[in-house]
Amino acid sequence: MNLKVRLWTAAVAIAFGLTAIILNAYIGYTVAIACAVIAAGCVFELLRCMGITFRSPFFWCAEAYTLGMLLVFTPDYTSVARLRYIQAALCILLILSAVICALVVRKKDERGKIVFTAAVTALITVGFCCIAFWSTLYVMQDGVLPIVPLVVLLFCLLGGWISDTGGYFIGSNWGKHKLAPKISPKKSIEGLIGSIVSVPLVFLGVAWGAEAIARGQGWAFEVSYPLVLLLGLACSFVATGGDLAFSIIKRYRGIKDYGSIMPGHGGFLDRFDSVIFTSIFVTLAVALVPVFRDFSVI
Repeated sequence: MNLKVRLWTAAVAIAFGLTAIILNAYIGYTVAIACAVIAAGCVFELLRCMGITFRSPFFWCAEAYTLGMLLVFTPDYTSVARLRYIQAALCILLILSAVICALVVRKKDERGKIVFTAAVTALITVGFCCIAFWSTLYVMQDGVLPIVPLVVLLFCLLGGWISDTGGYFIGSNWGKHKLAPKISPKKSIEGLIGSIVSVPLVFLGVAWGAEAIARGQGWAFEVSYPLVLLLGLACSFVATGGDLAFSIIKRYRGIKDYGSIMPGHGGFLDRFDSVIFTSIFVTLAVALVPVFRDFSVI
């Protein structure tokens, strides 16, 4: 792998991401639109991986479902819709677990492939809806930028990416003991340790920076740092598990990457596989545990 190409691709992706996040504070929809485009790309890569082509009606149903969920339901959330959304995320995860258990039976018929692909499509959609959901809450209001939704949004993204990055650099330099050689030959126990160390540290840094900015603006913003530390620690395992889960699909289908749209990284799904899991996990964790209190937002 060309490290220079990988770094250039990452730099361009970060530039686009930061632009969308900054503009979102003023416009309110840029992150949600970006999520819709990337989610549709992820679903396309999944369908192609599973051998489902344009000729299949399911292909268009899956893409329409993903785009519809992200473009229609993300612009405006009420507190009731938020609660129902979280409940729906849990239900979909339970359904996905049931489908994966059923897959162990190894029934390789066409119907089973469609059901499994539908479950993973729902998982991808819910993951990106979580990101878009938080982006709709940090729009500038009367000169005040709600900081908690922005911090949670960053946790959703960084939980996956920092885990991948920390695991990659530590594992590539010091990795000697394979973590799951049959699923992902390049992953090592040392790389997992790198993820476990890097994610909590980054989470603590983001939370500390947000608290400092809030206090500088005169906002009463409280952070539970022990909970942030535990959240980061849990995210490192969730991200690794998400990466391995999508690697299982690749190994099952006999491919190396889901796509090639991001040189040096693969496809959208190769870069967002762990983020899909961490965004759902962070959304549920923050909804259930008092990690933050921001008195500038009612």
